[in-house]
Amino acid sequence: MNSPTIRYLRMPKIGTRVFVYLNLHKTKKQGKAIWSVKSCKTGRVIAHTDTIVLEDVEFVVQQAGRARVLRERKKNVHAGVRGTVSSKSAFSSNLEAKYNPYKHGFFTLEASWWDSHESSIQGIKQASLVTLAQGRVFVHWTAPTE
Repeated sequence: MNSPTIRYLRMPKIGTRVFVYLNLHKTKKQGKAIWSVKSCKTGRVIAHTDTIVLEDVEFVVQQAGRARVLRERKKNVHAGVRGTVSSKSAFSSNLEAKYNPYKHGFFTLEASWWDSHESSIQGIKQASLVTLAQGRVFVHWTAPTE
């Protein structure tokens, strides 16, 4: 993957806790996926980027925001990824976390080797390492050791 391209604001320091969400307005305007990065400490947007790597990740969905989306049929910021900015290299994976407020009230984990049937959908709440790039959330997964 290419190195991150930062838009408008400077990238947060390594080790900073952030909340990251796909910025639909900037994505449409720029013609490619742009992530907004909010400081967990201040609650303010501190960066816009097309790629960011996070560690110790939580997948967050605010249910009241989802209910509003379902009621109004209009998207709003109510879901994203909270984690610590990492210095590790960006990666792609065939394991992705996805969120669709019209299907589920949580992030799902999807892999290219799983069936696409509803019964095979796996919810995901946490991950040790993710890369947010190309409008997708790639999850790094290692098999548990015995």
